[in-house]
Amino acid sequence: MKKFYALVVMLVASATALFAQGPNMQAPIPADPSVRIGKLDNGLTYYIKHNAKPEKQGEFYILHNVGAIQEEDSQIGLAHFLEHMAFNGTKNFPDNGLRDYLETIGVKFGYNLNAGTGPDQTIYNISSVPLLREGIIDSCLLILHDWSYFVSLLPEEIDKERGVIVEELRTYNTAGFRMQEKNAPTVFNGSKYAYRNIIGSEQQLRSFSHQELRDFYHRWYRTDLQAIVVVGDFDVDQMEARIKKVMADIPAVENPAPKVLVPIPGNTEPLVSVATDPEAPQNRVTIYYKSDPLPPAFNSLVVGEKIAIAKILVSRMAGYRLEEISQKPDAPFVAAAAFDTDLTATCDVFAAIAIARDNETGRAFKSIYEEMERIYRFGFTDGELERVKTELLRECEQAYDNRNDRRS
Repeated sequence: MKKFYALVVMLVASATALFAQGPNMQAPIPADPSVRIGKLDNGLTYYIKHNAKPEKQGEFYILHNVGAIQEEDSQIGLAHFLEHMAFNGTKNFPDNGLRDYLETIGVKFGYNLNAGTGPDQTIYNISSVPLLREGIIDSCLLILHDWSYFVSLLPEEIDKERGVIVEELRTYNTAGFRMQEKNAPTVFNGSKYAYRNIIGSEQQLRSFSHQELRDFYHRWYRTDLQAIVVVGDFDVDQMEARIKKVMADIPAVENPAPKVLVPIPGNTEPLVSVATDPEAPQNRVTIYYKSDPLPPAFNSLVVGEKIAIAKILVSRMAGYRLEEISQKPDAPFVAAAAFDTDLTATCDVFAAIAIARDNETGRAFKSIYEEMERIYRFGFTDGELERVKTELLRECEQAYDNRNDRRS
């Protein structure tokens, strides 16, 4: 993959050398001691943290390390469909029992009760739960328990939900979504990610078999790919004991299917995609500079943190450069930004984006490309670096000063 800016490329390319230089680079960054981390015999991981703000409230999450990229061609859209079905009946909360119960304690569907499906992960949350009595805690944990392995997936409920998601699909019929679909084969370089748009197609949603959905659920929703996260105003020891009790009967899947990471093929020459739509409200140009993610082993090491900080500094300095250009009277774009993020689980990107003025799309692209090339060749000035270092340090100090006043 084509690498970009000199500072980060140098750091990423030399990560192994840094790792070997001495104890400082190899030193692990310890986990927050206030977070209780454990794993049950069935493989389910849990994270528990006491936090007193808001008072007598809690947040309950179940994270699934699985998403649309795990779908087979016959299952496109089913990861998202399954997310919907988790609210339409489980072992201990049949029919609409889950939503009905939570509404009695002030947790409303779509606000405090929600979920989200992505290419690589699926997350369910029950938020702002009033911890007024022990039964509420047990019930919320029981909901997470059911989402893990005991979603009912009744045929009649599946068929009722088809129309709901088809209507949701129709809301996707926007210029932005259509152009995203056109660009996906180029952005993801023909990989499987290009053909997993999360929601699927109307034909697929109306025709998939009930068994296909059940197969996806029992193949991928399993304890070795799941984690429970609970944060709030409660006793951590008591919460841990409750989790161990409630989650103990979730079975571990025997002979689990391996979760295969899907790479995005590299390219030596630039890949170009142009997508137009008569309803597009603005002209936007984007440049992605792709790179391989750091090995997971670096995530909890000093060297990984140093690289992460370097990426933040580079992104901010590049962003300020583009912002200064946008403020010039003859600027070809009205706004621009630069940032570093993960495109997928197997691909990081540095992105430069500009909103072009009317009939100035070519100039806008030329301008941000030249600025990125200038950064690549010559880097940044000492003044630019000092500015963002001071800014980031101030933010870190503020976060530390407010560490005991954070909302759950």
